[in-house]
Amino acid sequence: MNQCNNIGHTKTIHQTLEVDGQQIFYRQCGRRNGPAVLLLHGFPSSSFSFRTLMPLLSDTADLIAPDLPGSGFTENTNDYVYTFENMSHTIEHFLDKLGISRYFVYLTDFGTPVGYYLAMRHPERIMGLIVQNGNAHEEGLGPVWDAVKAYWATPSRENRARIGDWFNFEGTKDQYVGDVPERVKPLFAPEAWHLDWERLSRPGYTDIQFRIFEDYKNHVASFPQITASTSCISRHA
Repeated sequence: MNQCNNIGHTKTIHQTLEVDGQQIFYRQCGRRNGPAVLLLHGFPSSSFSFRTLMPLLSDTADLIAPDLPGSGFTENTNDYVYTFENMSHTIEHFLDKLGISRYFVYLTDFGTPVGYYLAMRHPERIMGLIVQNGNAHEEGLGPVWDAVKAYWATPSRENRARIGDWFNFEGTKDQYVGDVPERVKPLFAPEAWHLDWERLSRPGYTDIQFRIFEDYKNHVASFPQITASTSCISRHA
């Protein structure tokens, strides 16, 4: 058990829970009788992203931040199916084991497909969606995704090469500060991308992350379904 950094009356727990053959690492902080908020991280990060946010909200909510399969301190298994839909089932089972039946979902980046699968499958369990950089429309892709779309359509070696070499330490760092003005970069703590890359560069994880990256095409294909489901989710919230 570790105390939250700057809220003395509460604690953040850091532990694992076996779900679907995975040892899911998670952080939990706040009022257990408060509204539950599921925090879903993006790529290349983990629940570490929420380490300072959770204490700030701990007096009003029960905050749960798991490391998604293939990320952070959640250990991988070779027979796990690394798709966003399967991850959503695992997270659903994870919440069931914690006894959480209704909850808010914060989603961003590659946590987005997981959150939307949860919401579309069981809208009655979702109290609300908090979306930050959680794309669900074609306009949100832009021309930078053209090479990726070409690879999805024809997964050849040549098309994969056109995507560029992004899965390395510099690419991981670039996720944090690549487009940030120089005067702002000192505000970003370097341990974030160092920790990300230390976990992602373990044997076998490069292949896992590329499988997850390839599955994003199924999220893109579900954009119309997500849009059509929004009213249903709002009705049940």
